[in-house]
Amino acid sequence: ELYSQFIKEATNLYADSLDKTLTNPAMLIGMYSLIGRIRLIGSDKVLAAAEKGADSIIVSYSRPPTTLDDFYKVVHETRVDPLKEFTEACREERKSMLKSL
Repeated sequence: ELYSQFIKEATNLYADSLDKTLTNPAMLIGMYSLIGRIRLIGSDKVLAAAEKGADSIIVSYSRPPTTLDDFYKVVHETRVDPLKEFTEACREERKSMLKSL
């Protein structure tokens, strides 16, 4: 549930960052709260991936706004997915946990 909440929060922020700059840093509180909770129970790899995803969102907010056409090109040409590493780390952690049962 925690990882799903992080994915939802980070995805919403990433989508918002594509056409806006960060004018209200308080918008990031939810994401960083979830990272703090991940720090309590997640593996080192999952935590590092969550932090990396958050960093990419901050970087995205610092870029000029992107048009839909520009976004489409970036996604399809470079396969940008700021949460791919996080979701892969979660899958790996889940497989490891299931093996230990």
